[in-house]
Amino acid sequence: SLVCVILRAMNTLLFRRAVLVRAVANMVPRRNLTGALRVEDVKDDTSDNARKLAAVMEKAFVGTTKTVKDYDAVHEAAHLLHDIAVNRGLDRYVDPATGYPVFTTKYLKDRPCCGHYCRHCPYHHANAAPER
Repeated sequence: SLVCVILRAMNTLLFRRAVLVRAVANMVPRRNLTGALRVEDVKDDTSDNARKLAAVMEKAFVGTTKTVKDYDAVHEAAHLLHDIAVNRGLDRYVDPATGYPVFTTKYLKDRPCCGHYCRHCPYHHANAAPER
């Protein structure tokens, strides 16, 4: 039936796309990323930024949950964690609010702007598509 033909064509296209994505990914030179810095990794640190981060985390979240109390404090915590990661020479850190890894400026400076609106883009999003 027509539905079967359409489904078969879609499966073929998706398979070809997956093969192409894998092929392109294998062509891109890879650099081993060092471990992503987490808030827990900074607990024993005695630097000023680490002490500030501990205080900001208390303001930002309710207890040990990920429930946000203060969004400005969450933003500040992410930037403090970024600064600590850069000082330690790390390529990324884990965003305390979302749990997603975020590339540091140190990592992004080694490559051209990808156009994906990276949080710490040193090129001011030069290749990003203009907002509509």
